[in-house]
Amino acid sequence: MSFPHGSQQPTAVLGTLASYAPTLAMSISSLNVKVPIPSALGDLPLLQTIQLEAMAGMYGPIPSSFAKLCHLQFLFISGTSISGSIPDFLVKTNLSALSITNSKLNGSIPESLSILPNLRVIDLSGNMLTGSIPPGLFHGGPVQIVAKINLTKILTKCSSAINPSFLFDIAKPMAKIDLSWNRLEFDMTKVRFPHHLNYLDLSHNSIKGRVAKSLKDINLKFCNVSYNELCGEIPTGRYMAYHGADCYVHNKCLCGSPLPPCKNGKPNILTPFTIGISLLILPHLFPLDRIASLDQSQNRILYLKILGAVKVQDICWDSDPEHGLDSRVWTSDRLLTRGW
Repeated sequence: MSFPHGSQQPTAVLGTLASYAPTLAMSISSLNVKVPIPSALGDLPLLQTIQLEAMAGMYGPIPSSFAKLCHLQFLFISGTSISGSIPDFLVKTNLSALSITNSKLNGSIPESLSILPNLRVIDLSGNMLTGSIPPGLFHGGPVQIVAKINLTKILTKCSSAINPSFLFDIAKPMAKIDLSWNRLEFDMTKVRFPHHLNYLDLSHNSIKGRVAKSLKDINLKFCNVSYNELCGEIPTGRYMAYHGADCYVHNKCLCGSPLPPCKNGKPNILTPFTIGISLLILPHLFPLDRIASLDQSQNRILYLKILGAVKVQDICWDSDPEHGLDSRVWTSDRLLTRGW
């Protein structure tokens, strides 16, 4: 079915449909029209599915007549120019999937959506939403959050005030979390992920800290925390063995299986102790008149306090190519008692 540019025929056709047999699903796509969403859709009282796709000329807000669609379960709108906020009256429907993507929605996500008892899938990617994510939105059954929700815009303005980690809690019954390709900034170290979770994509953000140990107990079918600012050793054990290197690449300094092993960053207390003892006995083993060159630069020599005080010699060579390296050697005694 096609309509001429600027035609109002879709509205007329839908109005006619309302007088015929009950309509359960309506799908309109790929039309070259410049019209608002037909309000006549609200006159199809038994409608359960609305799908409006690939119509860049479709504009305006979601019509208030949708409040009459008490049986509406699936609302899919994509690739349109519809604008305005997500209306509160959607709570009068029976939505289990709300997907409005690549359009021009603005405003904040209404907390009233948390009232919808059967809402399981939320995809609001590619819009111009601002504000915060209402915490109560995820207190229902297992929710799939598919949300590029333009959190880029939400958190660019509010990143200092909003900690998205509130989305993750061991008691939250979420099955899928996709918050990739945003600018999320929070510390992942102590985040507790829901036990029901089976899909996690937090890639391409600015998440800091370490990979949360709680992931060990989550049987994820898909995991991706790449392209963040995570650091430290990746936890091991239980379900962690199922995740490949692709899950972790392009972070600040992650290490450990399946990435290369961590370097030993633990300080070795024997090293400064050994250096301190060496400084005491070296002058006796190698008298100054036998030493041609001694270079202890670019080190972190730590003088240890031994028996209360240590007498050491400061040795200085003033190199002179004409007279030899040890031509001007001088020493000075000093007593070290504390603070080494």
